[in-house]
Amino acid sequence: MTTADLDNTGILLAIRDLRVELPAPIGEETFTVVDGISFNVHRGETVALVGESGAGKSMTAAAVMHLLPDDAIVAGSIELDGRELTRLSERELVRVRGREIGLVFQDPSTALNPMYTAGWHVTEAVTLTRGLRRKAAVDAAREALVHVGFPAERFDAYPHELSGGMRQRAMLAIALAGEPKLLIADEPTTALDVVAGARIRAVLAELRRERDLALLVISHDLPMVAELASRVVVMYAGEVVEHGPTSAVFGAPAHPYTRDLLECLPPLGGHGTRDQKHRLAVIPMPDGPPGEGCRYAPRCRDVIQACRDEHPSMRPTHGGEARCILVPEAEAAR
Repeated sequence: MTTADLDNTGILLAIRDLRVELPAPIGEETFTVVDGISFNVHRGETVALVGESGAGKSMTAAAVMHLLPDDAIVAGSIELDGRELTRLSERELVRVRGREIGLVFQDPSTALNPMYTAGWHVTEAVTLTRGLRRKAAVDAAREALVHVGFPAERFDAYPHELSGGMRQRAMLAIALAGEPKLLIADEPTTALDVVAGARIRAVLAELRRERDLALLVISHDLPMVAELASRVVVMYAGEVVEHGPTSAVFGAPAHPYTRDLLECLPPLGGHGTRDQKHRLAVIPMPDGPPGEGCRYAPRCRDVIQACRDEHPSMRPTHGGEARCILVPEAEAAR
């Protein structure tokens, strides 16, 4: 972490050395899905977790919400507004979920109960988090849905009667029903078309401005991240490999993995100067715990023997850090 990132001023969510282990499918061993990650989210700030599937992004969010499997092993610190969440009882955590942290699940088509209307879902969330009586809860639910761009006349529509964009707006209204300080959005635009995705991005940006809401966005959608996030945390194989201001990380990526992710993007408008000859190699299947070297070494174009022999530590670079021994000394000295 850089000095700026460790500044306690305005920090809402502070994650320190978070580690999550799950039981292996066979045998008594465990495998690590989140391995010692640390980052902050300040009030009113949007931070994005990016990386391929299996990087540990959603598991990080599940750890924050305490929604991991019962047999998960969690170590490290998760502080929300100065309070350590890992020490809270389940009863105390129930009051945190929805009231202080809202969560938008990855797939609204499976998160919404098909037996109930959009309005019922939001009304139930308002009742549980704010304790309002029925009429007041319905009025608040209608207001919450309209606020995220959900048509008032579709209040009594069932999930199957709604478009993907409308279902996602309903999920947003549910997550915001308790007026939380922090909203975690897990792949909020993945299942949407371009137009619906753009509208959801606009709604998220507006909510952040209006409510001074902190956003933790988990996404493969790097153009969306570039538009919404002020800082980005790049994860690979359970650990953070680079973090810093989004403009710096995307403009001059210091870690080879970040660079390779960005080079795999198609040029905007279907044409441009980005080299499309490069394709990111398939993730190699692990045959055991990570070795001593860099976890990205088997896929890295710039790998040298030292990368295979030594697990790199984070090195300062352009306002953030990168986990790479090849970061130029001039960058590391900043």
